[in-house]
Amino acid sequence: MIKLDNVSKIFDTDKNIKVIDDVSISIEKGEFVVLIGPSGCGKTTLLNMMAGYEAPSSGSIKMNEEKITGPSHTRAVLSQENTLYPWLNVSSNIAYGLKARGISKDIINKRTSSILKEVELSDYAKHKTFEISGGMKQRVSLAQTLVNDPSVILLDEPFGALDSLTRNKMQRLLHNLWIEKSLTIFMITHDIDEALLLASKIYVMSNDADKTIKIFKPEFYKSENYERVNLETSFIDFKKEILALI
Repeated sequence: MIKLDNVSKIFDTDKNIKVIDDVSISIEKGEFVVLIGPSGCGKTTLLNMMAGYEAPSSGSIKMNEEKITGPSHTRAVLSQENTLYPWLNVSSNIAYGLKARGISKDIINKRTSSILKEVELSDYAKHKTFEISGGMKQRVSLAQTLVNDPSVILLDEPFGALDSLTRNKMQRLLHNLWIEKSLTIFMITHDIDEALLLASKIYVMSNDADKTIKIFKPEFYKSENYERVNLETSFIDFKKEILALI
């Protein structure tokens, strides 16, 4: 799906300061890949290059064997700062991208209605975004990405600004949508518990000069005891190992 081969990124060419140095990552169809690491290690820079917002200084980034050269609706991006339009209602916010692409009104209405149900916002379709809570706003933002039927969803700390209870609900919603819709997701987070709960594959970056990456493949997302899986010994052991790396 998306493959990064020996990617490096230099922001100050005169001083040769490498933000990313020789990083390789693969995201296969249907995976939920999480990148975790301390602030300043280059996580968002990597995501921006996958999105096509920035180009690598060296190495290659490809999607389905084709070089990524710019943004595309096939790679949807969602961060913790929503980009909702306060003068539009929830339904119109969700439909905005489809309208911009010239999609027919019938398809827009069908997709928007379906997505509203999936994110549990059908009763709020006509509300303005300033009339709903922070958690609901983030659900609208998630719906904006899903309605365009992207091949990959790129998430940059999407729940970082939410309170703990709302964050847990959003994690569960995202988990369920990933399973039900066979989504392909790449997410950045600082929250190790969040990474272990959601991911099928975790890349851990450090702040070392070589940006060392280690790969974990937890399977806690399969747990039927989702709310208490973080109390299991194996979960705690994973968490300790990741903490030691970052």
